[in-house]
This record gives sequence, C-alpha cells and structure tokens, in this order.
Amino acid sequence: MRVFFIALIGLVVALLISAGMQRDAGYILIAFGQTTVEMSLWIGAAVLLLFIGVLVLIFIALRRTGHLKDKLGSFRSDRRQRKIQQQTFKGLLAYTEGRWSKARSLLSASAEQAEQPFLHHVLAARASQQLAEPKTCRQHLLQAAKAGSGAKLAAAIVEAELLLKSGNAKEARAVLANTGALTTPAVQTLMVEVLRELQDWSALRELLVELRKAKLMSPAALDRIEQDAIQGDLHKLILAGDGAALLSWWASLPTRWQQLPELLVDYIAGLLALDRKDEARRCAEAGLKKQWNVELLRLFVRLAEVDAKQPLKLAESWLSKHPNDGELLLGLGRLCLKNQLWGKARDYFEAAFQVAPTGESALELSRLLSALGEDDLSRQYVLQALALQGQGLPDLPQPKK
Repeated sequence: MRVFFIALIGLVVALLISAGMQRDAGYILIAFGQTTVEMSLWIGAAVLLLFIGVLVLIFIALRRTGHLKDKLGSFRSDRRQRKIQQQTFKGLLAYTEGRWSKARSLLSASAEQAEQPFLHHVLAARASQQLAEPKTCRQHLLQAAKAGSGAKLAAAIVEAELLLKSGNAKEARAVLANTGALTTPAVQTLMVEVLRELQDWSALRELLVELRKAKLMSPAALDRIEQDAIQGDLHKLILAGDGAALLSWWASLPTRWQQLPELLVDYIAGLLALDRKDEARRCAEAGLKKQWNVELLRLFVRLAEVDAKQPLKLAESWLSKHPNDGELLLGLGRLCLKNQLWGKARDYFEAAFQVAPTGESALELSRLLSALGEDDLSRQYVLQALALQGQGLPDLPQPKK
C-alpha cells in the first residue's frame, strides 16, 4: 500500500511537471567568470533533484558503513568476552580439581581483561598459597584490593585467612586489626579463630561479648568457644603457679561456669597442683552436693584425710539416692580403708564388684584380701581384674597338681 501511494504521488508530480513544461519551459542562466550555462527551468529542477538524490545516497551509504563498524566492534567485543569466560571457566575447573598451577595461570590471564577481576585474583592468590608461593599470593591480593569499592576489606579478610592457615596467626591478627572494620561479621568470626590459635583467652572473651550482642553465632556455639577460653585461662593460671590469683579468678566467674563439671574438675585439679588441698576439698564437696559427677566423686575420695569420719558419713548419705552406683561403692570402700574399717571396706568393694565389675574394684578387693591373709581369693580377683582389663590369659590345659 505504501509503494502504491508513493507511485501515485510520483505520477501526479510527473503530470504536473509535464503540463508546466508544455505551458512554459522557463529559462535559467548561470554565469561564472567567462563561463555561462543556459537551460530551461525544468531541466534545472531535474539537475537539482538529481544532486539532492546523490547526497541522500551518499548519506545512506555512510550511515550503513557506520552500522557495519558498530556491528564489527560488537562482534569483536562478544568474541573477547566469550574467550574470557572460557578461560575463567577452565580456571575454576582447574582450581576445583586442585591443579593449582594451571588454575592460577588461567585465572591470572582472564583477570587482565575481566570487568570484575576480584574473584579471579582471590582464587589465584589461594592457588599460590597452595603452591607455597607467598610472594605471588600477596601480589594477587594487592590486585584484588584494587578491583573496586569494598574490595580492599574483602581482600584483607582473605589474606588474614590464608595467613592463619599457613600458621602465621600474629600476622593475620595484624591484618584484621588494620582493616578498621572490627565490627564486620566476617572480621569478627575470623578473629575468633585467630585468638584461639594465639591462645589469647582474655581478648577472646572480650570479643565474645560483642558476638553475643551481634548474634552472629548460635548460643551453643558461643558457649563452646567461651568454655574453651575459660579453660585456657584456667590452665594458664595453673602454670603460673599463683594460687591466690587462681582463687580470685574463679570467684569472678559467673555461677553457671563455676557449676560446669568439666571446669570444676579442672579447677580442683589445679588447686591440688598448687597445694591448695583445703580449698580443693571444700570445692569438691560443694560440687557433689549440687550435682552428681564421677570425676568429682573421685576427687572427693582422694582429698579425704586419713581417719576423717565426716567424709565417710557424708558419702554414705548419698547411698539413698545412688544405691547401685559402682563408683560410689568403690569410693566408700576407699574411705573405709582411710578409717581402717577393714570389714566394712571389704563389703563395699564386694558390692561395687557385684554391681559394676571393673578391674579397679577387683584389684582393690584383691589388695585388701591379700593384706587380710586370704591369698587364694586375692589371686582369683587379680585374674578377674586382668580379664576385665583385656589382659586375661586364654583358657589352656595346665599340669595337674
């Protein structure tokens, strides 16, 4: 339809021009210096139209040439991007497969032309770390830090992580401290591992206060970390050999930690190591009154003085709640020995062996029976103790007496 209208308009114009030429041809004179050009009006109009048409054709040709250049440029750009993507993909595959040298080579090459080279340099740095090439690793991290806004902090976190893995916890701590972003979740989480490695328990406990406020970890995970920090502080104080400092430190702990059996047992052991037997004895007794724990019971029995009636009386009061506890019966037997109650000790040892046969209860019974002159029965318990401890002899024929 469009072509039809154009043709119709062209036909009308041609008819009008033809009619005009028949009525009056017109006259045009063009003079330039000594040169003159004469023609009819209609021929001049035709020449002008022809000139305009040529200009239009030239314009169209130039425009099409520009489009061609754009298309050619776009084609080259797409081809380059495909090449970069292929290199990156191959580099990622090599990295995943543990082919560190190839991965670094491919990722480094693609990083030079990638629009966002941060990931390329980070993975290349990790590959260099696996190849034990810290200098190259550092170079890639510096390039990663220049990749864009926020890249500097991210690169520092990766650097600290790699330093920690390579055993340079002090340097990792310095890198994290220099970020100026100690409230950033990733920095705080990594700092926990750094401080644990450095065994800086006081600093770790201070950091845990911030972590609890930020709720970056589950309460259970934070409790495990804090328990490790408290135990680390405890062992440090024990090694320092300052009993007064140990007592003061323990008193400053929250009650929930003082009542934790694992910590309480370690604390009592520390008091014993520092010759603080009275404090250790009171601690073990108080702990058993609040909670039943085998390790605390053993410490309580161990700390009881010879000829001390009160520990035996207290331990016997626990029988009502723990009548068939082999550890309690064994402990009662030992407390009876400390009070020279031989018959009573034998009864408790026999009851302990009957309730929960162990090599330990058998040997205690054997030792007591030997002292009482019952050597044959004593030897039988020795054999049973060996069998219970996995050291029994096979059943083989023996010469007759």
